[in-house]
Amino acid sequence: MKALAKKRNRKARQDDPFAIAPTPRREKDGRVKRSTRDDYERDASVVALKARCRMAGWVETELAKARAQSMEGQAGLAINIGAKDGKERDRLWAVYTGLDGAEATYFRRILGRSRHAKTAKIEMMPETFEARPDDKPDLRDDGTKDRDAVNNWMRWRGYMGHLRADERQYIHGALMDKLGLIAEASVDDFGQPRERELSTSGRAFLAALRVLADVVERK
Repeated sequence: MKALAKKRNRKARQDDPFAIAPTPRREKDGRVKRSTRDDYERDASVVALKARCRMAGWVETELAKARAQSMEGQAGLAINIGAKDGKERDRLWAVYTGLDGAEATYFRRILGRSRHAKTAKIEMMPETFEARPDDKPDLRDDGTKDRDAVNNWMRWRGYMGHLRADERQYIHGALMDKLGLIAEASVDDFGQPRERELSTSGRAFLAALRVLADVVERK
């Protein structure tokens, strides 16, 4: 009944031209409560996709493009911006994720440590673990997994050995998140954000990744 009464009162205020405008609810620090704003987005996935669009310099309605898995990090964003077309984007992304996965598995299983600095741990509620009929569980024992991790890592080291030292440096810097691959954001004469461009390091990274992709395809 309270909700119905509030709805009727709100409708009456809208019809009354002399009614006082409603006072927005505020946080403790005085800011307008975000959940009461008209532009408040309640779907967390849409919020994340809009943030990806802003990082790429796209309009926030291009959510389909932002759903690409390659948009999850700076290297993927650089590949999306610098690739000539969708085919090259998928080609470069496959090479990058192959190298990245081999490095991560080798560090975790053989070296017993992460490639990146440890940060604060966020505790999460455990979720129910379920398997589907089409799932393919990994039945390898630990010894086999370790050998495969070493072999895969050595294979990618061999690919990287065909690159120049500076090309290897740019790819390694992207893997370790030590390079700024995207140039600073800018706006046009009308105040609208321009599409983001690659920085000097970003262009060098993409050129090196193209060379690595050629090496992988030849082997």
